[in-house]
Amino acid sequence: MTDEKKPTLMQVRRAAKLTTREVADLAGVPLRVAYLMEIGGMTEREDVQKILLALSSLTQQTYTTDDFSNIHIRLVKSPTSNRLYT
Repeated sequence: MTDEKKPTLMQVRRAAKLTTREVADLAGVPLRVAYLMEIGGMTEREDVQKILLALSSLTQQTYTTDDFSNIHIRLVKSPTSNRLYT
């Protein structure tokens, strides 16, 4: 599935009738971090993992960083390389 066809976190959250605050609170991340991820901003892997775990718990669907095939995510550059995760 190409990135253009993958839903964003915002689309998944809205479809589940959740608020950004609910996801951020359960994930233990600041609201601004969850919102940044929602709008397709680059997010740290650790925060992405927390948010996806919270989203999985709230929606009863599985979202993980192991397989980005089900949601559009942009990660910041890895600190050990110049590779950009998408």
